[in-house]
Amino acid sequence: MYVAVRDAMLRHVNKTDPWAAMKELGVSSVEVDVSRKMETKGFPDDGGKPYNLADAASVAKMKKDFAAHKMSICALLMGNDFSRADLDAEIKWTVDTAKTAKALGVKIVRVDMLPHEKKLTAEEFLPICIGAMQKVIESTRDTGVAFAVENHGAVANKPEFLQTLFDKLPADCFGHTFDTGNFYWWGFTLEEVYGIMERFAPRAKHTHVKNIRYPEDMRNKRREIGCKYGEYVSPIYEGDIDHSKVVAILKKAGYRGPLTVEDESLDKFKGAEQIEVLKKDVAHLAGML
Repeated sequence: MYVAVRDAMLRHVNKTDPWAAMKELGVSSVEVDVSRKMETKGFPDDGGKPYNLADAASVAKMKKDFAAHKMSICALLMGNDFSRADLDAEIKWTVDTAKTAKALGVKIVRVDMLPHEKKLTAEEFLPICIGAMQKVIESTRDTGVAFAVENHGAVANKPEFLQTLFDKLPADCFGHTFDTGNFYWWGFTLEEVYGIMERFAPRAKHTHVKNIRYPEDMRNKRREIGCKYGEYVSPIYEGDIDHSKVVAILKKAGYRGPLTVEDESLDKFKGAEQIEVLKKDVAHLAGML
């Protein structure tokens, strides 16, 4: 395992130069967000413009730039909406992103299964997601790129939802973006969270690492989804979730990928404090490896 960072964290360190931000944090791998327009708005090139991943020359330049900086992309991140009416367009975007990942030498694409159409129930949404990913996988098997669904939001944090996805889709090319804070955010007790992690760690292909610090009397009782998250979200090194336990769970399951820093507490801090929090997050995780 190794420590990586989400591109969304880098603007807190250096708003215009992601390369400098990564160097300051002491990380050499980043997860890059890909927009529907196939742009990398969270990771601009040396000229300050997003890479255009729909353009072969821009893809080649991005690959060359990362090599020149001796850095890597641990995953591409998508904000999918498999509940939208034009599902074929969503499938095409996902296929195109996987093909771009191959061209960049990236092995993982994070997919999101957050139903934006609120009228859909989880039971209605699940077969749509499975059908869409079956079509995506059929079109991208030759890329060697795997997809990883994040436990994210009210639906995809449900163990039964994830388990059905993993039962229906092949393990070699579909797994888990193992978010270490989101099961706790959903309302599971601290004790329950570790058990759920043990259950799904064998499907982990990628991670997001965050933490929450609840008052002691809230930690081991069920809470409503997202209970006072803005108040209790914390730096990774200060939260209730013991990431030494998480790392041990992942190691036991054979995971060898990134621990990708996604600290959502940064807005509680100002200026240079945000940089120091991120540096401490990185050091905290690196000390466990």
